[in-house]
Amino acid sequence: MNATPAARKPEMVTAIAVMTLISGILNMAWSIGVFVGAVILGLGTFLIGCVCLPLGLFPLGLGIAEIEYAMRLMRNPPGSAVKPSYAIAVLEIIDMLVGNAFALVTGVMALIFYNNPSVRRFFGET
Repeated sequence: MNATPAARKPEMVTAIAVMTLISGILNMAWSIGVFVGAVILGLGTFLIGCVCLPLGLFPLGLGIAEIEYAMRLMRNPPGSAVKPSYAIAVLEIIDMLVGNAFALVTGVMALIFYNNPSVRRFFGET
């Protein structure tokens, strides 16, 4: 049951997983809020505000991807197929355009943590 020191998951990988999971949940909530807001705005402006409905699609898709990736990272053991997701980190940074500042912080921190030597060794990169 005891893991060898080489097989242990670095704390930074756990931090990436937790931050990504929280960001995914917030993105899902944010997209629901955008959808509800657009519908209310749309009803108040005789459906002109419904043009804003597609703004909720990006955080919805990103939230689903973040939650799925975080769950794979949190598995114990995470498995050999898990690799660092630079694409999710960059999309989290881009998510700032929709108004989610926490995703910006999560994306930047994930990119910083991915370059840590212990995290790179864990993911099997040199």
